[in-house]
Amino acid sequence: MLQWSDPATISIFQASLDRCIIDSSFLTRFYAHFRATNADAAARFAHVDMTRQERVLRASLYMILRAAQGGDDGLQHLAEIADSHSQKRHDIRPAEYEHWIASLMRAVSECDPVFNADVERAWRSCIQPCIDRMIARRTELEAQKPR
Repeated sequence: MLQWSDPATISIFQASLDRCIIDSSFLTRFYAHFRATNADAAARFAHVDMTRQERVLRASLYMILRAAQGGDDGLQHLAEIADSHSQKRHDIRPAEYEHWIASLMRAVSECDPVFNADVERAWRSCIQPCIDRMIARRTELEAQKPR
């Protein structure tokens, strides 16, 4: 199993994720920030059951942890999310992930009582390779389009 991040970084990320999830406002804050900074996201989530969406995100964050550890289940989850975000389905453009990460980091900074530069680095080190993988998957899917 190939890890994307070193064990110490993964440990910092996991501990912070666990602390954030304990805060019942964490995912709500994330979505509030995301919608406030991204008009496309605001429109996309206007009629979505946010309670369900928060459960989906919570599970996805733990699957990102698994992917960072090199777990096949986490890597498969990323492929499924990339497929869901593809142009054929939800059409999440790669640039939107920058807003997603910025909003997530803001929520982490507000909800993790021990947030610091090391914690932020750990989150980014674990999440960015996942985002990069999903963008690469979208590119592959679009290249397969019939002409």
